[in-house]
Amino acid sequence: MHHRRRALTNLRSFLVALSLVLGGVLGVGVHPARAAAGNILPPFDVGETWNICRGYGYASHTGTSTFGLDLTGAGCDNSATGRTVRAPMDGTVSYFQAAYGNLCVNAAGGRSFTLTHINSSLTPGTTVSAGQSVGSVSAAAPPGVPPDNGGVAHIHFQLWGAPNCYNGSGIPFDAAHNARICGAPDLTAGGPSASNGTWSGTPITGAACDSTPPQNPGQPPQFIVQRQGANVYAKAGFAEAWSHLAGNTVDVQVAETRIVTRDPAHTIYAKEGIGGSWFTLADNVDEYAVSANLVVIRQGTKVSAKADLWGPWVQIANDAIDVQVAGTRIGHRDTAHELYLNDGLYGSWYHVASNVDEFRLAPGLVVQRQGANVYAKAGFADAWSHLADNAIDLQVAGNRIGNRDAAHRLYVKDGIGGTWYAVADNVDEFGLTPDLIVQRRGAALFGKSTPTSAWVQIANDAIDVQVAGTRIGHRNGSHELYLNDGLYGPWYHVASNVDEYDLS
Repeated sequence: MHHRRRALTNLRSFLVALSLVLGGVLGVGVHPARAAAGNILPPFDVGETWNICRGYGYASHTGTSTFGLDLTGAGCDNSATGRTVRAPMDGTVSYFQAAYGNLCVNAAGGRSFTLTHINSSLTPGTTVSAGQSVGSVSAAAPPGVPPDNGGVAHIHFQLWGAPNCYNGSGIPFDAAHNARICGAPDLTAGGPSASNGTWSGTPITGAACDSTPPQNPGQPPQFIVQRQGANVYAKAGFAEAWSHLAGNTVDVQVAETRIVTRDPAHTIYAKEGIGGSWFTLADNVDEYAVSANLVVIRQGTKVSAKADLWGPWVQIANDAIDVQVAGTRIGHRDTAHELYLNDGLYGSWYHVASNVDEFRLAPGLVVQRQGANVYAKAGFADAWSHLADNAIDLQVAGNRIGNRDAAHRLYVKDGIGGTWYAVADNVDEFGLTPDLIVQRRGAALFGKSTPTSAWVQIANDAIDVQVAGTRIGHRNGSHELYLNDGLYGPWYHVASNVDEYDLS
């Protein structure tokens, strides 16, 4: 295989990061049987075994193509001809070059991937979902004849850290870059080298990604907290043992590593981390809200807040009927449904809206509903943008906004200026994060990563749903608690008789 680099050179192929897995609609208990460590799907069917014919640094795999892989069916033969090629993650087609069979897709996190020497009918602007068929492997062709695969049927598979491919930001398929292929070894840049390049001769049997991909550097640990009667338990990993934290609770909240409970006398207690010490924070608490930065409580109409669990309370309002917190942002309504916002314990209050029926906060976004009308803004002093006129509820996560209308149709958009997408009908419940959209219709749960992705059925026995980051939780009719990580992660049955749970 001689790869020359013309216009957007001869080869290239494919991949990129997020814990997603092969396409179609998967139900609970229908995940592919084999799950493996990794962050991205293989570019072929789960269960198939392919071979790295040419690895990192081989011949034309230099410069912008240093971390390319040439994947063949077996050895370096033509047995992959006609096999299905699949997207490793959601994205939007940047371009397809027929001369090289080169498909470039822009994916989440500003990355891009190529699948080269394939037959595909996709056009620029087309959205693709993880696991979706995007084409087939082209038959062998001599050099210079489309798809210019050097006489061997293969996929050139490559990932970049910036959009539009072939831009000098190539990264290896390893865990350190959140780019390990599920079913493959950790293909680090310093792996075993042979005459056909680093990792050449290595077989890969495609697998579903397991539910515990490495966290991004600097990402805080995630906890699962659940209450059974008056007992509170917590853990970090799905397969870990539960730690018993408290025995006198009526409710519980968690935000990153911060855990807060109330007892029957409405005294609240808080701790940092599963192994941290409990602090008794306040008595007679009617409502509380927690972020990684703040604990905010309401006692009657009085609102108080603190940053450190051991620090003093600061009274910040005396006319509240409710309270919310996101990061350092605090919001409350008064008895006339006037909405007030501030940032931090000592920030100035802004009266931002009247006649507010519902509001939601994110660190960079404020969204409120007046009747069926939804409005949003970023800064407290900004003008409101009118987003919708048919809403009965709303949610916000990061810059993602969702609402249902009176017919329970779900609409989602990314950013105040983004496009609304009608994503589902007959939605009984939904949850949003910057990474996922999850909705429940009756007992069936569905998820997707972007408003334009295809829905993936992930459960069929749910009575509720929660989502945090890429983690998804639900209970069934017997109050058994199930958790997974990502749309295609295996479900873990983690607890029975669960009255309440919260994810961070």
